[in-house]
Amino acid sequence: MSAGKNPAHNSDTEKPKKKENSHDEEEFIVRSAVLLILAAVMVAVPVQVTAEELPRLTLNKTSYLVGEDIFVTATGTGTDWVGLYAAGDTYDPGAGGQVSILWYYVADDGNASGNTKNIREAEHRNEQRASLYDIPAGEYKMVLMKDDGYSVVAEVPFRVIEVPTAYVRDGLVAWYDGVENTRDGQDIESVVWHDKAGGYDLPVEHTETNAFEATGFHVRSGKFSFPQGIVDTVNGKAFTVELRFSEFVSVGGNFNTFLNSGNDNFALFRRNKKDVIEFKFAANPGSERPTVADGLALLQNALVTVTYEVGGQTRIYINGEEKASASSPKEMGADTLFIGQEGSKAFDTVYRSIRFYDRALNPAEVAHNAVVDGALSAKQLYVADGLVAVYSGIQNRAGGNDLDAAVWADLCGGNDITLTTDQNNRFELGGFRSNSVRQFFPQAVVDVVNGQAFTVEMSLGDLRSLGTAYNTFINSDNDNFSLFRRIENDVLEFKYAGNGRGERPQVKDGLELFTDSLITVTYEVGGETVIYADGMEIARTASPRPMGADNLFFGHDKQTHNYSTLFRDLRFYNRALSAEEVLANAKADLVVDYDYTEPEKIFKATFVANNKVVAVVEFAAGATSIEEPEVPAREGFTGAWAAYTVENKNFTVRAIYTLIPAQTETGTDAVTETATAPVADTVTEAVTTAESGSGTEPPDTSVNTAGVTGTETGKTGGGCSSAVGGGLALTALMTVLAAATLRRRKH
Repeated sequence: MSAGKNPAHNSDTEKPKKKENSHDEEEFIVRSAVLLILAAVMVAVPVQVTAEELPRLTLNKTSYLVGEDIFVTATGTGTDWVGLYAAGDTYDPGAGGQVSILWYYVADDGNASGNTKNIREAEHRNEQRASLYDIPAGEYKMVLMKDDGYSVVAEVPFRVIEVPTAYVRDGLVAWYDGVENTRDGQDIESVVWHDKAGGYDLPVEHTETNAFEATGFHVRSGKFSFPQGIVDTVNGKAFTVELRFSEFVSVGGNFNTFLNSGNDNFALFRRNKKDVIEFKFAANPGSERPTVADGLALLQNALVTVTYEVGGQTRIYINGEEKASASSPKEMGADTLFIGQEGSKAFDTVYRSIRFYDRALNPAEVAHNAVVDGALSAKQLYVADGLVAVYSGIQNRAGGNDLDAAVWADLCGGNDITLTTDQNNRFELGGFRSNSVRQFFPQAVVDVVNGQAFTVEMSLGDLRSLGTAYNTFINSDNDNFSLFRRIENDVLEFKYAGNGRGERPQVKDGLELFTDSLITVTYEVGGETVIYADGMEIARTASPRPMGADNLFFGHDKQTHNYSTLFRDLRFYNRALSAEEVLANAKADLVVDYDYTEPEKIFKATFVANNKVVAVVEFAAGATSIEEPEVPAREGFTGAWAAYTVENKNFTVRAIYTLIPAQTETGTDAVTETATAPVADTVTEAVTTAESGSGTEPPDTSVNTAGVTGTETGKTGGGCSSAVGGGLALTALMTVLAAATLRRRKH
């Protein structure tokens, strides 16, 4: 049955109404008798119904993050169907109710009863509710309806939340925050530690030794068990757990076990006698476990991260830095999971934050979370050589983040930015919201961009264009420095040192390039300016002179130039970073996958002689020499390849032919050489393509009109200098023929 014909799910087709019946006494007696007979039959012949045949509806969770997949398991027959509704919806559009947002048949359209389905992949959806297709944050319910109608068999409420956090979100299963221990803020009397990322709330109890404090949950002696969903996470193929402590005091005589399972298959602990942090996993022996020395000292105010991949590695990080690793060949097999311990395994600390992921975070993600926690300085994420100023959106002051700040601290030193703030220009989670206000950098930063070389890196979030002509992101009053988008043709453009429009790098699709992106500009006086987007080069031009900026600011107040965006990060270097360094910083900003490796660049040298391609020699970036082919013979000439330099670009090398000297006899043993001049196949050219490593450059088949080409590439030489007797005529004739041939070739 098509969705268009289904009264259960489309507002334009009402479900047929039942006829009104008059019930007189005779009909009532007859029907009552029939019912009594049926009842007797049912008592005499019991009907067996298995659990599998009963319609049921379950969800894998009760709380989801925005964008997270929502898995539904439903049983039913025929045209039983599952619909996604907002929490306050009523059903049956024919009776004034709402149509579903998304829906599917339980046992039709290729679906099978009892199978699990991602509701985002439902076969049917109603256009009237298109605004909810992506399932934004809010309260919802999943409903199982009977036989294409609106008879409710089962209903499961759930919610979708936008997690207000700068932590890595991909794969985040649960997040217990010590400062906001409930979904409504902090409640130190709460007996539940709410999971801010999902529905896995952690029951706790208040005693003399265990209670919520201002920064988290204080534990001295006791065990507090996570829901089964968390146990399932650590028993999966991969996971990450992150524990943030305050001061850590050893209490137990043998161990301090701060995350444990009942069967001890999972044990993250400190071995007191050796003072090492140790991770026992999947019941492995001590010799196979990763350990970290100086355990007690490292646990003070520490972020402890463990990543685990079955068949891969388990790694221990302290404050974002890897300290130990070991092979992890099998699944965990934990029966339970809890924080806290008692007796010989006890300790005294405050759990300030706990996070679980259903995948192993990579080192860049672990470091990012450490920066958000204030356990690591943001400047440590990036290339250090030449770094002058770092303005981080997730750490706008040393050791933390203050959304009410009016100063954006330079994490490298004293180049702080004093900000103009209002309701449209303020810090948000992840960066500084800028809307139509200039924010000026200190003079030291201006001096950097006016130097002989520099790099500026700018990471933006969402972008809304407001200007009528431009969106200018970083600028100087004299416009000598201007990194902007030109609206009329939607290009990214960089104006530098007062250069003209035709001399500037311009890249199309500017709005897309600037949105949710890291833009990097490197500049060398007398060299080149190179622009990168998310670590990949997108433009390159010459930069012949210093910048000459009179000041420098981000944000713009002019109606022709303004916009609204989130400045996530700004960084300045006093040198031009290499392409490899730019890529490394992009990985640190999590805009490039950590495991990405740039393909090896292959370039081509095309050897041409007699207007024909002799050979195309490929070479890798960084090569300084290549293997040359032999120069094809030409009668009456000696040949050689023109001089060239192997560089990271495609280029063409042409043969140079030198006339073999003519000989004439003036006596029995006398031989005289005529004057000679080299003949170039054509002037040597270096040709580069728009994309490195692209196809072979076509040979230039034009003719050199400059006559005979000299031995030094690119310069023309004269004709014969002298001749003797009959040799003069022969030489002159050959020179004329050669010159006639060369006239057909242009430079």
